[in-house]
Amino acid sequence: MKKFGVKKEDYLYFLKSIKFQYIKGLIWNFKYYYQGCVSWSWYYPYFYAPFVSDLESFSDLIFDFEKDEPVD
Repeated sequence: MKKFGVKKEDYLYFLKSIKFQYIKGLIWNFKYYYQGCVSWSWYYPYFYAPFVSDLESFSDLIFDFEKDEPVD
């Protein structure tokens, strides 16, 4: 909570968000190297990664990427 400046009451929502975005980033990288760029506009919105201990129970998450063109 200190590292990201998150309030205690917002912590669970923040944890869910950072976990979702981090796993999405891993999937984006995997798809980039094996299928090509799936989204030119997607980016990881946080400066730090979550703790590995926070990356649990994400089997129910669904990841979609917006198809778009390269940025000029």
